Amino acid sequence: MHTLLHLVLTGRAGTQIKAEILPVWIPFARRIQSSATQNRRNPAMLFDLIKCHARLFSLQRDRDADGGVIAREEDFVAAAKLFSALSGTAGSQEMKLTKNEAAAIATVARMGIDMFTIRELQSALGLSYHQTYRLLHGYTNNRTTSASWRNVRR
Repeated sequence: MHTLLHLVLTGRAGTQIKAEILPVWIPFARRIQSSATQNRRNPAMLFDLIKCHARLFSLQRDRDADGGVIAREEDFVAAAKLFSALSGTAGSQEMKLTKNEAAAIATVARMGIDMFTIRELQSALGLSYHQTYRLLHGYTNNRTTSASWRNVRR
C-alpha cells in the first residue's frame, strides 16, 4: 500500500513531467522523403509522430548535450506505420473518410450500379438501417456535422 507522502510525490512528479519541454532531435530527418507532395501537412504530421514516439520512449533514448531526446530509426518505423494507417483509404487524411464511409464507397463501386437504396447498401455492408442512413446522410450533434464523404468528387 502506498503512503500519502509517496502519492503526493508521485503527483508532483507527474505535474513536472507534464510541464517539461522535451525537445526531440531527428538526426535522420534529411533522409526522409515524402511521396505524397499534394498535402503539405503530411511531412509535418510524420515528423510530429516521430517526435511523439521518441518522447513516449524517452527513457530508452539517448540525449544530446542540451538534454533533448535523440530519435531512433525505430521511432520512424512506428510513426510510418501509424501515418500509413491514418493516410490509407480508411481514415484518409486526403479524403477525410471514416472507415465505414470508405467501405461504403468501395462497396458501391464493386456493385457496379449508379443508383441504390439504403436497404441495398445496408445489405451489402452488413450494417443496420440506421447506421447506413447516418452514413449516407450524416448526423448533427451539439458540436459537429458529419458525412464528409458526400463532398467526394465522382
